[in-house]
Amino acid sequence: MTRLAGGVFATTVNRPDPHLVTANGARLYPYSDLASLTALSASNTPGIFANGTALSVHLAGGASPATAAMAISRYNYAFTVTGDFVYFRDLTLQNYGQGDYAKAIYIRGGSDNLVQGCRFINNDLGIGLKGATDRNVIQDNEFSDTIFGWTWEDVKAEGNLETGGVRFYSPDDGRGTVIRRNKFHDFFDGLGICPTESAAVTNETDFYDNQSYNNGDDGVETDGRCANVRLWGNVFHDTLSGISLAPVMDGPVYCLRNQIYLAGAGHSQAGYTGLPFKFNSSDGASGAMYLLHNTVDAQRAGNSGFRIMSPGTWQILYTRNNIWAGTLHAMENANPTQPLDMDYDDLWRSGSDTFVTWDGLTSTHLTTLPEVTAATAQEAHGISAAPAFTAPASADFSPSPSSPLVDRGLYIPGINDGYAGQAPDIGAIEAR
Repeated sequence: MTRLAGGVFATTVNRPDPHLVTANGARLYPYSDLASLTALSASNTPGIFANGTALSVHLAGGASPATAAMAISRYNYAFTVTGDFVYFRDLTLQNYGQGDYAKAIYIRGGSDNLVQGCRFINNDLGIGLKGATDRNVIQDNEFSDTIFGWTWEDVKAEGNLETGGVRFYSPDDGRGTVIRRNKFHDFFDGLGICPTESAAVTNETDFYDNQSYNNGDDGVETDGRCANVRLWGNVFHDTLSGISLAPVMDGPVYCLRNQIYLAGAGHSQAGYTGLPFKFNSSDGASGAMYLLHNTVDAQRAGNSGFRIMSPGTWQILYTRNNIWAGTLHAMENANPTQPLDMDYDDLWRSGSDTFVTWDGLTSTHLTTLPEVTAATAQEAHGISAAPAFTAPASADFSPSPSSPLVDRGLYIPGINDGYAGQAPDIGAIEAR
């Protein structure tokens, strides 16, 4: 180990391009040149610079790497699966980040495989899927990294840290992937569940009962070729945006009974406003998007319950029985030319700012729900009332017995059959 100027230490490793290096379990930022590493130009973030087998390290305060538990990625992947009926259970896969497109498990053309009960820690990618990958199941796993504290700009500048826990490569022509009961946390993007290209008629991907939190950008991305993709029963919190649909090419995508709270400005994302659902994109048009029985509680100051930004085009954005609870506005619509059908939702804002902002109107600031309906023809059966959750501070968003959400929703066959009371409740959780 050689001490260089400016708190940098250099050594030689036995594999080229080890861009995943951790110190005491935390990933170090991969700088593109030695000068940037010396200056810690990425928001004073400790990091590395790798050039072939030469590795330079700059820790916080210029500390010697000899004083930390260092881990240097040696391998590009752990397993490549090209066959069927391969099961991975109760494994820990950690620090796969050497070379291009590193990942722990690569399912390439394999079908009916299972990944269950595993821990994926500090990998460039946990699981990658590509080719004719039908009916694979990813369940009860935990995927984690340590980059939540890095700024949005620094991650975007580096460009190779947005994969998250699971990612579909292009082309992926498979159908019937199930991703359920997993945890994704401390990434930039939690995961992506749609490929950019696919020859399949539909994806038929089901993403449900997952938790995604402490992610610097999106909790989950459905950006890409998404046809008949379903997301339900998931919980997203402490993410810049919860669910990204930007864009969902072809569609439809269904988002049902998801809970999204504390979106927006976390400790690493100061200055950014939260998006429970992200629609804005200049990369192409989205198909149909259905948002049904979702609960959004912004909680953080300066965030709206529902935001439609520009640019972006889509076939239809259809919402029923959702809670849009903001601290700034109940709703913002900056893209009013796009097809929108909203009804039976609860629009609420806890602050004193404008109730709804809607571009393209003579008066863009609307103060009551009747004004919104009169000006936009939306939410004819909607309500505007404080949701009266049971215990929102502890993430219990079930309606309390006195909640105005109870029995105020629309019956949608196949979606909310078996409701209690006189009609379905508004929001993700039905009162019992």
